[in-house]
Amino acid sequence: MTTAYNKFYINGEWVEPAGRETIDVINPATEEAFATISMGKAEDVDAAAKAARAAFPAWSQYCSAKNHGGHTGARRRPRRCNH
Repeated sequence: MTTAYNKFYINGEWVEPAGRETIDVINPATEEAFATISMGKAEDVDAAAKAARAAFPAWSQYCSAKNHGGHTGARRRPRRCNH
């Protein structure tokens, strides 16, 4: 039995891909397919790049733990930089 992952996470939501083509994901230990994923098309890449470009100004204002000398933990929200 395989699991199907047929949507892309773009701009904060799961969206249908532009095309319907899929590909098997193979377990290298067993050489058996364990999932199928959608193949992206140029339209999917463009949508993801557009969303990333639009989000960058706001996200670039958040500091990473590396910049503040400590690990903030994966569950904490990023904080705004004060510089």
